[in-house]
Amino acid sequence: MERINSNADNTLKVDIWDIISVAGAIVLIIIIALFINQSTTPEDSQEGITFAPSPSVVTSTYPSQTEIPLTTPTPAESKTHSLITPSQIYYERNYFSYPLFIFPEYSIYFEAGSDPPWKGSGVVEFAYMNEATGGVTQLFSVPYRLWKINCTVIAETNPGYAKIKWMLVNAKNGAVIKGAEYYGSGTIYKTVLVYQTDMYFVVEPTMIDHYTIKLETIEKYL
Repeated sequence: MERINSNADNTLKVDIWDIISVAGAIVLIIIIALFINQSTTPEDSQEGITFAPSPSVVTSTYPSQTEIPLTTPTPAESKTHSLITPSQIYYERNYFSYPLFIFPEYSIYFEAGSDPPWKGSGVVEFAYMNEATGGVTQLFSVPYRLWKINCTVIAETNPGYAKIKWMLVNAKNGAVIKGAEYYGSGTIYKTVLVYQTDMYFVVEPTMIDHYTIKLETIEKYL
């Protein structure tokens, strides 16, 4: 009789340890699942403009970009809107899947001069670049149907040899939306009528000290 009781006690101990092991495994799985859920981050986005991942389509064609005709509003002077914090656009390292990242040998966009600047009040800066070197930027999309590129170049070290060349490219088909080639120090403006489309800048500075590119729109388009 004592031997039978001893075997029963051993069986009870084994069952208890089995239950404890299973319960511990379940708790560990729950903790890991909570940690994974907390580590998940949403897709990158900024106020005013939206950043997108690199495109997977590669093409060597450069079709023309169709713009939507609009009536130009009353010009206004650049200022920062209290409801928008300008987003900074950075250079992208993995841009080799972009449809166009080398300047074409010829383009009419690099021959035209500057568009007239907006003056007065009511212009809002919603994004900017602040660089001294060249490169290809990350993809971004602008929600405003009318906006302007405000590019300012500082070239005090070698003003006679300084030059900047940039183009705004449609990320879907490689079309050049806008472009500019500017020598020395100064500011050049380009009005853009393309929006809600993934795009990026390609910038090639030569012997300049610094440059800024500001993206601006009118308050009524916010």
